[in-house]
Amino acid sequence: MLLDRYVEMIKKENENLDFLTGEIEQGMKGSMTLVSLVKSYNRKRKSEVGKTISSSTYKQYAFTERKLKAFLLYNGCSNIQVRDIMYQLIDDFALYILSSKKSCGNYAARLCSNLRRILNYAVQKKFISHNPFLHFKCLQKTNDRLWLSLEELERIRQANFPHRYLSYARDVFIFQCYTGLGYMDMKNLKKDNLVKRDGKNWIILKRLNNVRSAIPLLPESGKALARLQRYYVQALQYIPGALIPLFNVNRFNLHLAKIMKHCEIDRNITSQSGRKTFSRTIALAGGLSLESLSAMLGHTRVRYTQKHAFSSDLLVASDMKKIKKAMNGK
Repeated sequence: MLLDRYVEMIKKENENLDFLTGEIEQGMKGSMTLVSLVKSYNRKRKSEVGKTISSSTYKQYAFTERKLKAFLLYNGCSNIQVRDIMYQLIDDFALYILSSKKSCGNYAARLCSNLRRILNYAVQKKFISHNPFLHFKCLQKTNDRLWLSLEELERIRQANFPHRYLSYARDVFIFQCYTGLGYMDMKNLKKDNLVKRDGKNWIILKRLNNVRSAIPLLPESGKALARLQRYYVQALQYIPGALIPLFNVNRFNLHLAKIMKHCEIDRNITSQSGRKTFSRTIALAGGLSLESLSAMLGHTRVRYTQKHAFSSDLLVASDMKKIKKAMNGK
């Protein structure tokens, strides 16, 4: 029984019990509503922040909860029984998101993916026997050129900026592009994560998903790190022991927009673009295997890495050089 499970968990130390509250209230009534399910799932996720997920991941689920409530009100109801959810409701939710102001297919796909996970949670808890998402597909588009070429990276590296904070943001981004670290990875870096191996600097870290990554610093990332450690810029988040003081992520992305405008790069480049640039322009085009790239990015499965591995022109050119060399050798 649900109540027995609750008692068992009380006996364990350091257990977060908040996420069971919704289950108990609804379980005693023999039903579970969609809003209560989402709240229960989000309480569980909130308890995992800093352990297995980041705060930004939790915020995505909290945002999904708000959009779901708005969708239900839009359809003239405040709630629905989980057992009554049909494929049509999922399809209508996706259409509602797509019809929202300034939304796109990828935005709808992310929210639907979150809802799919929540309903999988309901299946695991035996509130429903199967997930109504079973035959639903919301395809994501591959964003075209949200990463940089070597020529564009060099243009950014050589640029002279009118403000020190832009130079600092530039070097943070260059460090990202040559290490593949995400914003939260950089924020969590401590001085202890920088180690020497055979006379070379490495970044050794354990991510929130408990995956260990070992990243050797390339010359460009080493130079960028050296410059970053000499700066002092107001508005940076100086945390004791941190390897790199950072701007707030929104401020950082605003600075990147100014950098791109200064360098005449007309694309919506953000912090996430640094990770993609490392994957496509630096690593894969440089001959790094997909397995090694997956380990450096901290992915638990290689198929996640394949999303970063769509062929770029530089990668195709590199492969064609190998073919030409092989043919000339005959």
